[in-house]
Amino acid sequence: MSLLFALHSKIGWVPDTRALRIKADAAQASGNLRHAVRRYRKLVQHGDRSSRFPLGICLQQLRAYRQAMIEFETVLIDHPSHVDCIERIAFCAEKLGDRDKATALYREASARSADHRRRLSSALTRVDHDYRKLVADADRLRDDGHFEAAAERYSFALRRNPYDIDILIQYGHTAKESHWLFEALNAYRMAAELDVDRTTDVALHLADLERRLVGRRTAKSEAMPPELAAPLSRERIAAIMKLTLGAKPQTDFALRQHFSGSLNAGELLLNVVRSPDFRDRNAGLISHYKKRFAPAED
Repeated sequence: MSLLFALHSKIGWVPDTRALRIKADAAQASGNLRHAVRRYRKLVQHGDRSSRFPLGICLQQLRAYRQAMIEFETVLIDHPSHVDCIERIAFCAEKLGDRDKATALYREASARSADHRRRLSSALTRVDHDYRKLVADADRLRDDGHFEAAAERYSFALRRNPYDIDILIQYGHTAKESHWLFEALNAYRMAAELDVDRTTDVALHLADLERRLVGRRTAKSEAMPPELAAPLSRERIAAIMKLTLGAKPQTDFALRQHFSGSLNAGELLLNVVRSPDFRDRNAGLISHYKKRFAPAED
């Protein structure tokens, strides 16, 4: 066969790639992976770059993870936003024992694809030992009734795996017990957005907290000036933090974690600056922010 192939190559014969691709796809579909690999490789040799991805899938299913990774990485050169390819490279890296590479790639795939974040979050939990340790510490603190410390640990864990629904919900619970109500609201809302199959009771927790917060809003008689009603921006949040708490957020993560578009600048100013009652009822929240962020520099 090799002699025949060499002869064909010398005289410039090119196989019917369309028919060969049909046979390769049929072999893959029927589970005849080794035959599929041979045909896909022949297609690749004749310049069919689109056959590299199914070739990688067959190699992955045959547990030839290193070879599969080479094919997927070659595909990624042509298609750098190929999320399925990124995830498969991460899986191969995990199987080969390279947990750091797997963790980084699972995070990248999760950031690029909103549709598969729940599955990718499970993969991150599987490969990230530091994440599992943070969650275990947070669970222990929560069970012991140390809700503020537990919320801190869950917050740190979510920096490593921000789309874990179960941990978002636990963060919401412990934040609520610590009177960090806006943080709890944001955590519940993010979990609800991820829970498209409605497999958790986060919608009930979210509805209950939103009802509680409605009573804490500034009265209509204190209607906010139009110039304060603009949506939040990074600069506006930093200015509000400095004005209301004597501190400013230091990282983009902190901004995303502690505020969302559910509040606008005017409402925050009215609640914190003009309402002593709001400050009294949320002393824990304000104290938390003062501890979390470094003092503003002059």
